[in-house]
Amino acid sequence: MERRQQARTSLETPDIAIVRIGGAGYVDGTTLVDHPQQFFVDLLNRSLGGALLKSTIEIDQASTFHLSVYNPADKTWDQFTGTAAWVKPTTVGKADYFLIGASLVPDSSDAPVAVFEMVRQKRVPGEDDFAFFRRTELLRSLPREVVVPLINNVSHKKIAAGEQFITQGEPGDACFLIERGKCVARVEKQGQVKTVARLGEGSIVGEMSLLTGEPRSAHVVAETDMELWGLTRARYDQLDPHYPELRAFLTAVLTRWFDTREVIAERHIGKYTLTDVAGQGAYAIVYKGLHRDLGMQVAIKMMRHDMAMEAEFIDGFHQEAKTIAGFRHENIVKIYDIEEKYRTVFIIMEYLEGNPLRKIMEADGKLPPQKVVKYVQQICSGLQYAHRQQIVHQDIKPGNIFVMPDDQVKIVDFGLSVPCGTEAMMTGTPYYMSPEQIECLPVDIRADIFALGIMTYEMVTGARPFPEKDAWKVMDLHVSEDIPDPAGIVADIPDPLRSMILRACARDPEKRYQTIDEIIDELSPLLEVFDIASGPMAPEGNNRTTFSILHQAGQQKQLDRLMKEFKQKIEKAGMVMKTSNH
Repeated sequence: MERRQQARTSLETPDIAIVRIGGAGYVDGTTLVDHPQQFFVDLLNRSLGGALLKSTIEIDQASTFHLSVYNPADKTWDQFTGTAAWVKPTTVGKADYFLIGASLVPDSSDAPVAVFEMVRQKRVPGEDDFAFFRRTELLRSLPREVVVPLINNVSHKKIAAGEQFITQGEPGDACFLIERGKCVARVEKQGQVKTVARLGEGSIVGEMSLLTGEPRSAHVVAETDMELWGLTRARYDQLDPHYPELRAFLTAVLTRWFDTREVIAERHIGKYTLTDVAGQGAYAIVYKGLHRDLGMQVAIKMMRHDMAMEAEFIDGFHQEAKTIAGFRHENIVKIYDIEEKYRTVFIIMEYLEGNPLRKIMEADGKLPPQKVVKYVQQICSGLQYAHRQQIVHQDIKPGNIFVMPDDQVKIVDFGLSVPCGTEAMMTGTPYYMSPEQIECLPVDIRADIFALGIMTYEMVTGARPFPEKDAWKVMDLHVSEDIPDPAGIVADIPDPLRSMILRACARDPEKRYQTIDEIIDELSPLLEVFDIASGPMAPEGNNRTTFSILHQAGQQKQLDRLMKEFKQKIEKAGMVMKTSNH
């Protein structure tokens, strides 16, 4: 049974300490004596005469060492001479450690520290460096248990002013934390070099290659003399399984990099090349891209790396690709391919020229009824197709409707789509969510109909029916209040459009339209009034049947009536009918 002369106090948060061991009489380049060691440890408990240390590096039992203990109260270091009374290998979580019971004697002499000036010629972290680390976002953001293993795995590097220490396109094997000096990051693209960032003390550079394995994405040149702390890929890979928080932090840095860089180096993802940023969302970044063999322009949707760390988001991203990979409809964006690389997922899609409906609405305010009906008719056509595949989009909103220069509409972002009847988990965008989504009830196609009604109201009036900015208040209103009559804002709204909005936005799903076909029927008189072609073009891969009708000039009105009835029946059957007069 262990006996102690003084009681030890366990520390709720371990203190930081530095161990210096060996090296007396050491001559660099010889093997006569042990090379001196200097490394950080956690101080778990202590008394006047002893302490319990947790170390990632083993200390021989009975060995003597110098111990510097950080005093957070006055930000100074207390000095001790220690002896390892016992050493016990242990595992904390998934990481291996050594617990060391040590006797301590206060030491006011600076001699032991001076011996280790030779260690600092190789520049392992010491007291002054810890003061720097403490100021950085890196250490402020990481849990306490990550600090010691991380500091013990970095190495020092000096860079002269003007030196290029990272080269675009080369493999990356380390990232760097800047302790002193400044550098500039430049992207070389199509024969031109553009500055994309200036970085100084406390900044991290090179994290992309470390995290993703991609080639370096920019040249980095020292503007002044610099001192860096580097973490190699090999050391990072040793830490990563035990400390996911470190990966999370570096991923957040990487995500900020993607968010703030308008100019990017070309990146190769399988047979595709990413060229420019096209748009950004909460879960993904969309790039312009090119199929290198075919020369075909594509859009490439990359899941953000911080999202890619979560299995549920990865599953959702895969689900989006699987859901619409087989869709062939002119009002739904096409999916060509999916790639998994660089620790994330890329969906390769049809490239769309134009703007999201949200951007058009922000620029124009309320839209004229003719344009609203033209857009709604196409959205209905796309939703009709998806619903016949038993798929509910679940996030119909202006940001997910893309309008081409010729006013052709595409529904995008099926990332939240589910099969009809799926139990909801309050999924969607609050300002367009149906009451059943908000109340986590099973959802079906009527949830998309509700969202379409809210969006149509917004197109017609220039504002949502409940314009509150607080999302929770809006959701409460969707459940408890009927939307206001759009005719109270736009007096000349056509009756079929007004009726469509009010019925689509009914709080009770049973009082809404039960299918998209019913909305198409409601708006069909306006299609004729506004001379808007109804129904989608023939989907790819479908057969075509043509026939001619011979008639006299006086039979035209009768023929038109018959053709209108026939066309409605054709479209209800899921087919497309095109007519022309010759």
